[in-house]
Amino acid sequence: MHPAIISNNLSKKEEKPTPFKRQYNQPGILYPVTNHALSITDTEFASIAYAFLDCLPRIGSGNPKGIAIAETSEQMPLLVVDRYLVPRGKRPVISPSITNPQEAIDDFLRFARTPETNSDRIQLPHFERWIGDAALEKLQEYSALFVDTVLQA
Repeated sequence: MHPAIISNNLSKKEEKPTPFKRQYNQPGILYPVTNHALSITDTEFASIAYAFLDCLPRIGSGNPKGIAIAETSEQMPLLVVDRYLVPRGKRPVISPSITNPQEAIDDFLRFARTPETNSDRIQLPHFERWIGDAALEKLQEYSALFVDTVLQA
């Protein structure tokens, strides 16, 4: 049956069928995101950092748009930036199969930090990791580099 006929038949009823389902980014949902770039320069990575930070307010359909980086109860962003020649440590990725947000956050932080250090910056031979606010500051630093060298050049 044609949708217009269905709509006319249902005009006396309160609900009308919608041919699509509206979906919004709901508060409290954790979206695991990982991005890996191989053998790139700082200038090339600056464009990735700019694109990542600039896309956050535009993700989603309908209104309101945008998502934010998830944070812990202490307002620390759940964000990790690695720079390495040799991968070290565990990969801090939140599994979509974990339905308890606190468990996912705890796993993320456990994977991000090494047992030897409890800081937001890890420096080992051929490996650097920024965690939380330090990672966000590093991305903003690279994003500013992209603006200065490309957009305003």
